[in-house]
Amino acid sequence: MTVLNGSPGYRPGACVKDDKLYVFSRQRVVVIRGWPTMAAWTKTSRRPRWVRFRPKISLQDGEVEPVRSQHRYVPPLPKIELAWRESLVIPRHLTVPSEELCDYRPIAESDFEPPDAQTRRQEEQKQLIRNYFSNIPSEIRETVLPFANRQWHLLSMVARVPETLELLQSNSALAFALGSLWIFDGSSSRVAMQRIRRLIRQPRRIIAGHLGFPATNAAVRVLQKIPARLCCIPWLLALREAFPAWQKTLSHLPSCNDSVIHFLCVPAYRRRATPALLHQLASHHGEDSFSYVMEVIRELERNYGYRGTQRFTRTIDLSDHVLRLIWKYECERQQPAAGEDKIPLPPPPIPGNDMIQPLETEEQICEEARIQRNCLDQYPPRVANGRIYLYRVLSPERATLSIVQGRNGRWKIDQLLKAGNRPVSDATRQIVELWLKRFSKTECYGK
Repeated sequence: MTVLNGSPGYRPGACVKDDKLYVFSRQRVVVIRGWPTMAAWTKTSRRPRWVRFRPKISLQDGEVEPVRSQHRYVPPLPKIELAWRESLVIPRHLTVPSEELCDYRPIAESDFEPPDAQTRRQEEQKQLIRNYFSNIPSEIRETVLPFANRQWHLLSMVARVPETLELLQSNSALAFALGSLWIFDGSSSRVAMQRIRRLIRQPRRIIAGHLGFPATNAAVRVLQKIPARLCCIPWLLALREAFPAWQKTLSHLPSCNDSVIHFLCVPAYRRRATPALLHQLASHHGEDSFSYVMEVIRELERNYGYRGTQRFTRTIDLSDHVLRLIWKYECERQQPAAGEDKIPLPPPPIPGNDMIQPLETEEQICEEARIQRNCLDQYPPRVANGRIYLYRVLSPERATLSIVQGRNGRWKIDQLLKAGNRPVSDATRQIVELWLKRFSKTECYGK
C-alpha cells in the first residue's frame, strides 16, 4: 500500500502469485483463485478486512474489474474506457512475494510512464489475466464467452454443478437465470448451489416455473430464442413481467433479437408496441437496432412537449413519427412572432381544381409540411422569388407537388411525393402531368 493524495491506497496493477491472481485498483484489491475453485476475496484501503464476493470478469477482454458484480442494466453503447482502466497497469515492482504486495512505499517518478508504455503495460496485464484463466476446459470456456454479463457466476455454477453445462449450451437465458437463482426466487445466495443441484434434475419447465416464468414448455422455448449476448438480469426480470400479456406473440416470433428484447423489456416501449411490430422487428437482420429510433422518439417527445398516444404497427411508423415530431417543432419555431410581417407569396401560376390545390400562404405551406412530414416549410422564400410553386394533391392519393419553370417558360414537375417523402403511384403522376399539359398552351402561366 502507498499514499495517494494524502490518503492510503493501492498501486494499480495485477500479478499472479501462489496460483492466485491479484488485481489492484486505487482503493481496492481483489484476490482470485481460479478454475476449478472459483473463489474471490476483496478488501479496500478503508476497510482492510477480507470479504468473499463475486467479481466482474471478462474472459474475452482479459479484464477483472475490481468492483462487485451488479445486476443493473448497462445499455450496449460504445465502450468508454473508465479512468481506473487507464491507470490499471503493471508497475515494475509487482514481482515481489505476495506477502509484500500491500507494503507502503512512496510514489516514485519511475511509477509514471508515457502513454505508449502504459498501453503496452495494459495489454500485458490483459494477456496475464487471459493466461490465468486458460486452464478452464475449452468446452466450458467457449460456452461462457458469448455472455456479456456475469461470466463469473456461470463459471462458478458449472464448476460446482457440472450438470448445468448442458443447460447452458442449449438454453442460454434459462441457465443464465439459474446461475443467479437468488435474484429470481428471493432466496439466500449462500445456499444457491444446493438449490441449483436439486433443480437441475427437474424438467426445464419446472426450472422456469421456479424462476418465476410460466411453468410451461412454451415458456422454455421462448427463453431458448434469446441469445447469450443479450442475457442480463434486468431484461430477464422485465421479460418475466411481460410474459402473461406477450407469451402468445413471443411463441410465434422466429427469434428474439436486440430490438425485440428492447421493446418488450423497456416499459415505455412495450406500451406502444404491437404484435405486428414485434414480428417485423424479429425478421430484421440488419445491425441497426430500432430501439435507438424509439429512444430518439422519447427524447423528442420529452423536449417538444408532445407525446404520441398511438401504438406502432410497422417499423416505418417509427421513422415517420420522428419526422412528424421534428417538422412539427420546426414549423412552430419558424412561425413569425406577433407583429412580424409574413413573406408575401405570388398568386399561383396554374389554377387548382378539386384534386390539386395551390398553397397560397405561408401558413398553408407549414401546415402541409406538418401533415406530410417533409421540409416544405423551408420553401416560402423560394416561392416568393417566383422560382417554384407548391400544391397539395388530394386524389387519387395524398401527395405534395412542387413545380418549377423551365427555360421555355413552361412549368414542369419538380417533386411529387407522398407523406415522409415516399414515391407516388404511376396513376397519380399521370394525372398531374395531364393537369400540367392542359394549361401548357394557355395564358395561365402568370407571364
